[in-house]
Amino acid sequence: ETKKSNSISLTGTGKDDLGITRTFGISEQSNGKYALADYTRGQGIETYDVNYRDITFEEKYYPGILATSTSTTFNDPKAVSAHFLATKVYDFYKDKYKRNSFDNKGNKVVSVVHAWDSGETDDPKNWSNAFSANVNNVSMLIYGDSMVRAFDIAGHEFTHAVTSSESNLEFFGESGAINEALSDIMGTAIEKYINNGEFNWTIGEQSGSVLRNMKTPSSVKFFDGVPYPDDYSKYSNLNGEDNEGVHFNSSIINKVAYLIAQGGTHNGVTVNGIGEDKMFDIFYY
Repeated sequence: ETKKSNSISLTGTGKDDLGITRTFGISEQSNGKYALADYTRGQGIETYDVNYRDITFEEKYYPGILATSTSTTFNDPKAVSAHFLATKVYDFYKDKYKRNSFDNKGNKVVSVVHAWDSGETDDPKNWSNAFSANVNNVSMLIYGDSMVRAFDIAGHEFTHAVTSSESNLEFFGESGAINEALSDIMGTAIEKYINNGEFNWTIGEQSGSVLRNMKTPSSVKFFDGVPYPDDYSKYSNLNGEDNEGVHFNSSIINKVAYLIAQGGTHNGVTVNGIGEDKMFDIFYY
């Protein structure tokens, strides 16, 4: 049992997946161990280890086991990254938009590390993906090993939960592309927040590869080698793949967001930028 006291805040430490020592909220369990469970924010922020259980065939095992340590120092860098970033993303929405967790009702934030989807790779430790989902009636942020370190990915996945609680955009076709773009845009805002004002216009670069480029979408290729589109004339439903192009077509909106923030000339039209912070506000509200 974990002691869920909001009046006592324990602090844990550990190196994250970038090798940086982080501090974060933890709780003491009745057995004397310490857990990656911070109950000073809403109904709590908890981080679990699912130990490479396959989400495709072993969903019943999710979210896994609450990550623990015999001391206030935690030695799993993946779990440290997920927990630290979840607290920072929560703080971003609270500080910037007065939002209490993803649903604005303080609901618990659950992160899951060492996840795996056998439908995408046979090697559990090389599953390079992350997603937000409701599994076994719990809203979870689920990470493959390489993705858990990226600030914007943590923000991206949390924002999917925000979108689900607000507009519940269908994850298909054009509405799905809007859903994905909102997560990229707010993920970029969160990267800036966590990184003391420093950010860029690429998505996922801390994971080891750039997933999308908001400034120059066509510089990144989709899975079939086709460049990401930068205007609606290049929209494609990909013959049903990618839920009719939810990730692929999100870059059209990403390009719009970049132009609103930074300005520039695109397809012969010149736009005067208003700055990224105003742009972030527009897409949030």
